[in-house]
Amino acid sequence: MRLTSDKIRGLGGNSSANKILVSRLKWIEWLIIVTFILFSTRLWQLQIIEGGRNTKLADQNGIRNITLMAPRGVIVDRKGRPLVINQPSYNAYLMRDRIKNRTETLQYLSQGLRLPEEDVLLRLEKFRSAPSFQPIVIKEALSINDIAFIESHQVEHPEVRITHEPRRFYPYGSLAAHLIGYVGEISESQLRGGDLPDPKPGDIVGKAGLEKQYNTLLMGKDGKKRVVVNSLGREISELSRQDPIIGTQLTLTLDLDLQLAAERLLEDKTGTVVALNPQNGEVLAMASHPAFDPNSFASHISVRDWQELLSNADHPLQNRALQSMFSPGSVFKVIMAFAGLEENVLTPQTSVICSGGAYIYGNLFHCHKVHGFVNLNRAIAASCNVFFYNLGKNLGIERIARHAMQLGLGRKTNIDLPDEKSGLFPTPEWKERIQGEKWFAGETISVAIGQGSVTVTPIQLAKAISAIASGKISQPHVLLHPAVPTNPTDTPQKKSPADLFTVLHADTNKETQYPMDGSQTVLLSDRNRQIVVRGMWSVVNEGGTGGAARITGLDVCGKTGTAQLISLKGKSKLTEGEKSRFEHNAWFVGFAPRDNPELMIVVMVEHGGAGGRASAPIAGALFREYFVPKPSDSLPLQQTTIDVP
Repeated sequence: MRLTSDKIRGLGGNSSANKILVSRLKWIEWLIIVTFILFSTRLWQLQIIEGGRNTKLADQNGIRNITLMAPRGVIVDRKGRPLVINQPSYNAYLMRDRIKNRTETLQYLSQGLRLPEEDVLLRLEKFRSAPSFQPIVIKEALSINDIAFIESHQVEHPEVRITHEPRRFYPYGSLAAHLIGYVGEISESQLRGGDLPDPKPGDIVGKAGLEKQYNTLLMGKDGKKRVVVNSLGREISELSRQDPIIGTQLTLTLDLDLQLAAERLLEDKTGTVVALNPQNGEVLAMASHPAFDPNSFASHISVRDWQELLSNADHPLQNRALQSMFSPGSVFKVIMAFAGLEENVLTPQTSVICSGGAYIYGNLFHCHKVHGFVNLNRAIAASCNVFFYNLGKNLGIERIARHAMQLGLGRKTNIDLPDEKSGLFPTPEWKERIQGEKWFAGETISVAIGQGSVTVTPIQLAKAISAIASGKISQPHVLLHPAVPTNPTDTPQKKSPADLFTVLHADTNKETQYPMDGSQTVLLSDRNRQIVVRGMWSVVNEGGTGGAARITGLDVCGKTGTAQLISLKGKSKLTEGEKSRFEHNAWFVGFAPRDNPELMIVVMVEHGGAGGRASAPIAGALFREYFVPKPSDSLPLQQTTIDVP
């Protein structure tokens, strides 16, 4: 029997007490009604208005879609020897939508996984605009202790998960690091850029070198699986699976043995070595020192280590072969000689008398020694400045510039590597446009010996001197042949005619096609070219400045160069401690054999002094390595410990 306020009044009794009781019952009735209305409203909101969303969330708590990362394509040298591979790795992911207490999570990651708190904050900031349900990598290459720590704290911190993924591994460490490049986690700008197919936070992409140049081919295609998980996020069963497709293998023009030798010869120097096949432009070696270990990037380089690389005065991240621009010094005399012959300004019999300098336009221009009577061949062999001062005066800057640019100076070679510099070949028009000044005739005299405003990259010189050696201009490239995608339908690589070689330029994302043998146009007079080659042979074999590159039984041709960084007068004012920083850059360019050359080498040692002393011996050792191989010269693989549970 329900006791209502009306029935209470009908019972009689103390009217005052009844009124109080009736009043209280009315409040209770209203409270029950209001509670019921609120409960019904909330139930209606959850089931009707937010029903779809809540159903989806409930499914996600029990069913999860997991991305299966595709292993990147391996990279091998011309003989199939691995330069870059993949190894298994366990990574820690942070599920940002499951973070309950940000401060506690930061402390947990910082203390338990030994991660600097600022690194974690930077990662969170990096992907701030990405959807919170997308997990982000918080630590790669977990150790056994890391894995045990995360597993033992799953109840308190379910927001941190472990995944098993392939990780990039460079078995030779810093070998060819600038050419191969490195990988890293995708940036927020790359996520928004639209250049990558289906980018996600945590994706590993190429950041430099070939890893960047051919990133689309190397990435492959990720797979996915749909699994049932428990409340701790552990997989219970697998509902469906689509396996990943491995990226395309890249076979390079690189010769591992020659590359190892180049790296070994540069290990205590700052400089670069470029070795090409002058017949087709294949890059056989490209070393730049100091270098870096790309394995540091594969396991997520720390902020401190990254800053140390950036602030290093020797610029270890810079590929000196194509990103550094230097005065060519006397190696430019090879191009000057060819230009003079082509323009009929000189003949092999043209001679001058060198008394240690020459007055031209009222100014004294010095030579490094007194050479006496010199003709063209002797001028190349002894690197006589006076001969080339006069040649520069007779040619003029316009004709010098035209021949230099035809051979590839002052413009990018378009090698299939990113971030190449174009160098500079000065002209009167350039000076007027950039500096607002007229060209002085005396500047031509400096350019004639590779000084003044002219700057080149080593790869440009390699291309130019290869043309002198072979008679044709070749396109430098590091991919041995057009890559065949593992899954052609998923790769935006254009199909090319069988006789064309396609180069993808990462800077512009455009493709250029070249003949498969690397040649573009044969435009060098063979007669004039052979005259210059004869002089280069004398540099090495007839008492010239490059005798240190001589190999018994092999016709090596070359040219040394010593490029001043400061005038002799200015250098005399420096202290002994300062002079080393302004020591001349040392060059050597050369090829062998003399007829039908197979190998062209450029060596540049920064602050090395004379090219004949610092660079020619390196080139000689590389010619010996290539033509007289020794079976035990290969260096061992880098010993790297990887924790795999």
